[in-house]
Amino acid sequence: MLKKIHLFLKKPRPISKILFEIFKEKFSRKINNEYLKCFYEYTNTPIKKINAKIYVIGDSHTNFFGGTEYINFLPLENHINTSCNLVDFFKTFHLGPALAYNSNTNSSTNTLAKTLYLIEKNYLPPKSTLLLCFGEIDIRVHVLKQAEKQNKTVEQVIEDILDNYLKYLKILQNKGYHIICWGAIASQKDEWETNPDYPKYGSEIERNQATSQFNKKLKEICLANKLRFLSIFDDLVTADGETIEDFLAKDKCHLSQKAIPLVVKALIDNEIFTLQNNELILNSTIKKLSKTL
Repeated sequence: MLKKIHLFLKKPRPISKILFEIFKEKFSRKINNEYLKCFYEYTNTPIKKINAKIYVIGDSHTNFFGGTEYINFLPLENHINTSCNLVDFFKTFHLGPALAYNSNTNSSTNTLAKTLYLIEKNYLPPKSTLLLCFGEIDIRVHVLKQAEKQNKTVEQVIEDILDNYLKYLKILQNKGYHIICWGAIASQKDEWETNPDYPKYGSEIERNQATSQFNKKLKEICLANKLRFLSIFDDLVTADGETIEDFLAKDKCHLSQKAIPLVVKALIDNEIFTLQNNELILNSTIKKLSKTL
């Protein structure tokens, strides 16, 4: 059924809004049942309801949390997109090809301005939980290139990126939001033909090593600043640091919905969700951070 969902949502279709909503409701029910099944298998507890809402903000990797296999963004307003939002407890906002490095500046993508717009228009309710997806593009395209260009170590370039990213995170935290930082995922494999829509620099191993460093440092920053961190990166690479392609979508850049069990495990292990009376609710306190790095 997930395959049918993804085929239906792969491209816009000339169907009536009513018919689209009928199909969407059907597919949404199926994929939410997939999440419930994974939660049950991991917790060995029947889950009656997921009483939570996480607002996902960032680059195109937000699409995974919308529940589709293919990039399928829908225009919202102010050059911000959303997705089909098939997963009941996620609501996605795509800000464009946004970089963690530029998140606190007036960059071409205006990440901060767009985020503040979402707050102003009440798309992000006060004190809600935000899952922030930034960093994969920085690593895939810029980190190794800038290390060479600026005669810096990869670690130094990553620190420069995260210094800016932290300023953005603190702005949202100071507004009362509960922040979860999503760790960057594994990079494209060397043998895959380069997609001009998703350029890359450096080798697969080099990019994955940089991703590991990025996530490790971001985790430390989260711990030091009372933010939460969520990552499945270690589950996406081999012991030799090669990308496990089974968990990537057909575009060979974004996560496939096959990664749902990994995300469910991370949500439970990191106590993002708490189980109460056969319901999963959001845990707004910081008890522990990811052990997946």
